[in-house]
Amino acid sequence: MEVLLSSFIVGCLAALLGAASNIAISRSLRGKSKEIIIKKLTGAEDLLFVDALATDDQVRRAVRKSLDFESQVYETIKDLEIKHDNLRAHHSRHVDFIAQYNDLRLAIECKLRLDELTEESLNKYLDTEVNLHKLLFFTRKPVKSQILDFIIKSGNQERVSFVTIPDDSELPESVISALKAELHIPQSSQNICLS
Repeated sequence: MEVLLSSFIVGCLAALLGAASNIAISRSLRGKSKEIIIKKLTGAEDLLFVDALATDDQVRRAVRKSLDFESQVYETIKDLEIKHDNLRAHHSRHVDFIAQYNDLRLAIECKLRLDELTEESLNKYLDTEVNLHKLLFFTRKPVKSQILDFIIKSGNQERVSFVTIPDDSELPESVISALKAELHIPQSSQNICLS
């Protein structure tokens, strides 16, 4: 009987310790993120940051949402390319896309949010492509002030632009407006309607 009681007490203590350690781990990871590396067919790698406590299903949804956003931006650029003879766009190993209009080359990165952008990663984007006019970020969430601060401090404010497109906004219109402004594409008399 004593062995049974001892086993029961040890089992209860083990369960309590397990629950306490789960609570401690959850608390220590709250507000933190984990880095997911997405390997694309082009050979490029993209980083996605998700909540450190995200489940596998939540990670899959975040990856899908990120790739869908990038795909929608690219499709919009390709639709615009059809309407402008001197506009060319292609995937890149170092940034999501390169768009070129006449002599202006624009690197494009699509991120759901830019919370994890560092000065090191920004410089990598700016330095890996040759003859860049500018780096343009399309994002779904507003850019935090500390990111804007380090861009200004690094002297790159003329080389980097951000376009925030909230989930409920018209993505094609925002992408087209930004590209036309950054690449100095003339406003045509054509109505551009993308569905």
